[in-house]
Amino acid sequence: MFKFYNNRRLEWDNYEATLIRRKVIEVKEIGNEIREILEISDRVVHLEFSFNHLVVITPAQCHVYNVTNWNTPAIFNLKSSNISAVLLAEKHFLIVEWNTVSLYSYQGRLLGSPRWKGFSTEPLYPPCISLCSDTLAIRNQSNEKLLHILEIPYNKPIVESQSYSHLHNIIQVALNYIGNIKERQLALIDVNKDLFLVAIKTTGFGRICKIASMAQNIAWATDANVLAAMLDANLSVWLCPNCVHYSDRKVIRRTRIDKESSEFGKQPNIVRVRNGMVMVRRGDGAIVASSFYNLFTTFYEHISNKRLKEALSLCRVAQNEILWTCMAVLATDNRELHAAEEAYAAISRFDKVDYIKYIKNLPSAIQRNAEMALLAGDLTTAEGILLQSGLIKEAIHINIQIYNWNRALELAIKHKQQLEEVLNKRAQYLQTIDKSETNHNFLSFMANVSLSQLNQMNDETKINIKSNTK
Repeated sequence: MFKFYNNRRLEWDNYEATLIRRKVIEVKEIGNEIREILEISDRVVHLEFSFNHLVVITPAQCHVYNVTNWNTPAIFNLKSSNISAVLLAEKHFLIVEWNTVSLYSYQGRLLGSPRWKGFSTEPLYPPCISLCSDTLAIRNQSNEKLLHILEIPYNKPIVESQSYSHLHNIIQVALNYIGNIKERQLALIDVNKDLFLVAIKTTGFGRICKIASMAQNIAWATDANVLAAMLDANLSVWLCPNCVHYSDRKVIRRTRIDKESSEFGKQPNIVRVRNGMVMVRRGDGAIVASSFYNLFTTFYEHISNKRLKEALSLCRVAQNEILWTCMAVLATDNRELHAAEEAYAAISRFDKVDYIKYIKNLPSAIQRNAEMALLAGDLTTAEGILLQSGLIKEAIHINIQIYNWNRALELAIKHKQQLEEVLNKRAQYLQTIDKSETNHNFLSFMANVSLSQLNQMNDETKINIKSNTK
C-alpha cells in the first residue's frame, strides 16, 4: 500500500491539488483564485492528476473527480487494498494490484481486467507498465525481456495483439499518447541503459532504433508527440520521434534538443512533459521546470490543426534547423510535396529535394504516393500501393532501387516479370562493388534455371501481356 504524503502537490494545466491533511485535498485554479476543499471519507493513500481528472485512492475506495465538477465524484469500491500503481490516460485509467491490472472509465465503470500469455501470480513491475488511449504495454512477470502489447478497443474485450522480445532485460517502458494506433510508438530502456524506440503497427512491430545510451528515465508529452529522456549528462527532448522509421538515421538526431542536467542534481526523475515544459523531480524532492522548446509547441499546434501555411511561416521566421527538420518529416508523412521540398532545401538536403522533384514528375498519383511512402522509409506501404494497383514492374523497380534484392527476385519469379532485368541489375551491382555472387537465393535460382528457360519465362510474360491487351 502507498505511504501517506502530507502536503503532496500535483499540477495539471492551471490546476493545483495539494493533500493538506490525511483526508483533505485542496484544489486551486491558478489565475482566478478559485479554491475547492475535497473531504474524503477515509485517509488518502495515493492520488494522481492528469487528463483533467484527479484520481484519489483510499484503503477501500477510489474517488474520481473531473475538473469541470468537483462536487460529484465517481466512487467505487476497490477489489483489493494492495495497490501498487495508478496510470492515467485520455479516456480511462489503470489500477495495478500486485499481480493484476484493472481498467476503469472515468465514470467509475470497470472496462476489463486484461490477461496475457504467460500470466502468473508474480508481482508486476509498475515502471514496465504503460497506458494510452488504445494500447496497454506490460512486461512479462517472469521473462524480463518480453513485452505484451494489448489493444483496448471500444466496447470489446481487451486482447493481446502482439508481443515483443528484446535482447536484454527491460527496466522501463512508455507509450506515446498522441495519434491513433497506427502511429503508436513505444520507448524502452533496457538493463544496459540503452534507449530504444519501437514503432508499433497494427500488423506487427515495425522498425526498432536505438536513439541514446546511459538513459535513466523517460516520459512522453501528453499534448504533442514529443519524447523526453534524462540521460547521464543531459536532459534530451526528441521533437519528432516518428522519424525513427526513416532509413536516414541522422534525421532523428537532428530533431533532438539537449540541456545539461547538472541543475537537476542526483537521481532526477521526469514527472511530466506538457505545454513545452519538462517537469523534473530532483533527488531532494524539489520540482524543477525546464521550458526550452516552447517555440515548437506553436508549431505542433499548427500541424495538428492542419494549418500548414502557418507552420511554414513560423519556420521561415524562426530559421531554426531543428524546426525545419521536423517540418520536413511531418510534411513527408502527410504527403505534402511542396512543404517537404522547401523544408529539405532549408536544411541543405538537396538529395531529398531532387528526389521530390522526380516524384512530382511521375505520371500517376499511385506512383507518387508509393514514392512518398518510400521517401518516408516505409517500403512495405510503398510496395503494397503498387501491387494493389497491379503495377508489378514498378514494385520490382522500387526494391531494386533500394537494393532489396531478395524481394525483387521473389516478385519477379512470382509474377514472371522483369527476371532478366533483376539479374542484370544484380550483376551490375556486384561488378560495381567488385564482389562475386554470395546470395543464396540468387545462386540457387541460377543453378535451377537455364538461360533458355529464363527467355521462355520472359516470352510467356510477353504473350500474356499481348493476350490481355487484345
